[in-house]
Amino acid sequence: MIKHIFSDIDGVITGGILNRNFPFPSSSVSSAIKSIKESGVGITLCTAKPLFSTKKILSNLDLPGMHIADGGAVIADLNGKILDIQSIDSNIVKELSNKCFGKKKYICLYSKDNYFFDKKQSFEITQKAQYDHQQSAVLVDDLALVSKKEDIVKIIVAYEKVDNTEEILNHFKSLSSDINYEASTHPILPNTLFVIITKKSVSKRTACEKVANYYGVSFSESLGIGDSLGDWSFIELCDYRATLQNGQKELKDLVLSDKDKNNFIGGDVDQDGIINIFNNFKLI
Repeated sequence: MIKHIFSDIDGVITGGILNRNFPFPSSSVSSAIKSIKESGVGITLCTAKPLFSTKKILSNLDLPGMHIADGGAVIADLNGKILDIQSIDSNIVKELSNKCFGKKKYICLYSKDNYFFDKKQSFEITQKAQYDHQQSAVLVDDLALVSKKEDIVKIIVAYEKVDNTEEILNHFKSLSSDINYEASTHPILPNTLFVIITKKSVSKRTACEKVANYYGVSFSESLGIGDSLGDWSFIELCDYRATLQNGQKELKDLVLSDKDKNNFIGGDVDQDGIINIFNNFKLI
């Protein structure tokens, strides 16, 4: 019996259709989540979205409790109460800011309250980030100087038209041994690979473990839902596992790999596929 849900946001409860399921969930998904909440099942959102953007989703869904933002670097509730926050060393931020900026890739730094782009970066990336976050970026002349004034909890490096994800991830492995990095996708930029960088000890998995411990939640009674390979880190903790048709193939294979678990693949996010998941597990 499922007593708790750990779910990603982008590509799972929000999609890529402006004013239908982006930047907020569709009315059908919102109603389903509210119904599940009222039934007594706990819900923890677990996302790479920044805290300030995640709080807008939480407000839209009227979801209480602790939730995971910034790829696991921040755990907080709708009112801003912080359970945990982990910042990246300022010297590492400066180093990565210098090394990762370049042609066909874009870098963005995130503090708890703001995000920072170099003024020279892609207009499309910055504009769509603003739609997604529902907050304007702080545009700066030199990203490497931001860490002198701000505690950076997450760095995102975005690559356009990627042919070899593994090669890019190996590149980050060679940059620093003091960071954690995971590949991710976003439905509003389907041809872009996002690398989510956090402090070494930080991940969605470790954050879910902290939330589970905080509430006394058992993963044997939990459902994990995501859409990218990086989400497997927390989904595999759960005895109930799901993704959507738009999920990465590698994640679909992993979700279905353990025949002893309760596994399911729902429809596409833009067709409210998470509702298929809720129905399959008799949550609504």
